Order: sequence, then structure tokens, then C-alpha cells
Amino acid sequence: MEGLVGDIGGTNARFALATFSPTGPVIREPKSYANKDYPSAEAAIEAYLAEVQARPRPRAVVLAVAGAGDQRRHDFTNSDWELSEDRLRRDGGFAQARLINDFAAQALGAPQLGPTSLLRLGPDVAGLKGATVAVLGPGTGFGVSGLLREDAARPC
Repeated sequence: MEGLVGDIGGTNARFALATFSPTGPVIREPKSYANKDYPSAEAAIEAYLAEVQARPRPRAVVLAVAGAGDQRRHDFTNSDWELSEDRLRRDGGFAQARLINDFAAQALGAPQLGPTSLLRLGPDVAGLKGATVAVLGPGTGFGVSGLLREDAARPC
């Protein structure tokens, strides 16, 4: 199955096509768009799909969005853009649509990163396999997220 994935922040919208397989997603055609150049998130999505000539149109979309709140519907902090899962399904032609907080998406993706994708900031100390993951950093604001894995919740 192929889907559209993206990260929409306060300044830029980034999209890619993702093919999902048992070994994990394969990401292709990543592109970035300045939010100020589009009247809506949907317009930026349509521009991306036209540019990469996505045929057939992806049936599923997952977008990481900057900000807190009910992620089924999202109002953007730095623009008058609004986005909702219902509207992506109804008007966008996607059979499945999901909005997720951008830092929650980063926490979920962190365990998939290999050593070449990481930069050590402190002493050379190995982390525990299955330990809690914390993600924090600047974006539209200051984002924070955590991933508590089942193994980390078990007593030693």
C-alpha cells in the first residue's frame, strides 16, 4: 500500500510518498513547500501530488502537525490554515486519514533511527534497549514528547 506522509509546521509543509511493507516504510519523493505560498494545507498537498505525479492517488494520509489539541482537527499557530481528518477523507479523496502531533511522531520514529542518523550530545554511554525515549526541540514553539515502551515499564 502506498500512502502520503507529511510534516506540517508553522513555516513549511514537507511531504513524501511511503510504501508500507513488513520490513518498514520506504520513503520516496520528499519535497518541501513554504506555507505562505498556499492558501490551505489541502492546496499544498494537491501541489505536491501534482508535482510528483502520484498515480494512482494514495488512499491513505498521515500528517504530523505542529501544535497541541484535538488532532482530528487542527488549527495552525502561524497561519489561518485548518485541517481535519474528516475533510481529508471527504474532500481530499483519502480512504484513511490521520493527524498526529509532530513531536509524538518523532518519538514514535526515534527507535527506527540507526547510528548514522544520531548525533551524541553527551558522554559515550550506551542506552538501555527498550528504554523510554524523550524527544525535545525547537519548532513552531518548543516541542516535547516521550515514548514509554512496554519493556521499560516492567520492574527489574
